[in-house]
Amino acid sequence: MSVLYSTSGASDDWTFSRWHKNKNLTKTYGYTLEFGYPTNFYPTAEEYVQNIIDTNAGFMEFILTADEIGV
Repeated sequence: MSVLYSTSGASDDWTFSRWHKNKNLTKTYGYTLEFGYPTNFYPTAEEYVQNIIDTNAGFMEFILTADEIGV
């Protein structure tokens, strides 16, 4: 299941808010990616490895696309 929800005070907000305080700084957009099964906050070693297997192709595509468009 995929769930989107807003956050306040996350590292993404802080990164973007720097620009609001100083317009001379480059505007930076952040992403928070959460994945894995709803278990403990810290995954077991097996869950960690499975998360890597499940998300590796998506992260690689994200990075290659960012490089391709010059981000």
